[in-house]
Amino acid sequence: MKNQFFLVLIILLTSCSKQNNEFLNLNISPASQYDIREVGDIINYTIESSSNVKIKLLRVIEIINNSSIDTLFSLIVSKNEVKHSFNYELPYYSDTTEVKLIFYVENDDNQYLERAKLITLVPSVVFLSETSGHTMFSSNSSEFNAYNLLDGIPMFNNDSTSHISDMTWTGQTLGNKWISLSGLLFSKNNSFDYANATLETIKNTYNSSLKKEFVDQISENDIIITKIENNYLIIKIIYVVDSVGSEDDRYIFSIKQ
Repeated sequence: MKNQFFLVLIILLTSCSKQNNEFLNLNISPASQYDIREVGDIINYTIESSSNVKIKLLRVIEIINNSSIDTLFSLIVSKNEVKHSFNYELPYYSDTTEVKLIFYVENDDNQYLERAKLITLVPSVVFLSETSGHTMFSSNSSEFNAYNLLDGIPMFNNDSTSHISDMTWTGQTLGNKWISLSGLLFSKNNSFDYANATLETIKNTYNSSLKKEFVDQISENDIIITKIENNYLIIKIIYVVDSVGSEDDRYIFSIKQ
């Protein structure tokens, strides 16, 4: 009986000793868990892991806004200690975006550890380029009475690739109204900071504004915002020319995009 007791005690001590020797470590540098970065920034991570049994797998998983999941990096190893570099370039998103990186390690005993890095991705400031001197004539004129805003090309209103056209019905007075045969929506916002317009400010203003299928009562210094597919544009009216007759009636404007 006494011998059996010592045998059980030895087994328990051996088991405890074995459990105490089991370990799996994972360290990621930089050590900060939270970060704020801009589009295109590169973070240089160093992954270090050690285990009493051989490590078999390293992996990095990217989660965007808690929905889109992608495995960025996966490495099969067979070592007790691993040190590896991983360079992460922040992806492009036009809105503020939450990025989660999961660093994962697993050993031959199927033990695993995870470490998370949370990154708030803010869009970099993108100033818009401006072109000026764009001219569109009255629909009662024999001149170009429509416009392709993306390419900056005057057209006639029977051209399906035009984005805006004048709405002067009859008579010699300029209608001061635009429509879009291609289905654009317009937001007139004369308080918008045209001089310092960025992609972010124009997008936020357009998305939060009341939009119409036309823009009317057009006058000098009006600011008109529209969207063509994924392209946001700002139009600033420079001159509205309503001369005698209608042949020379026209709008002169600048475009930022």
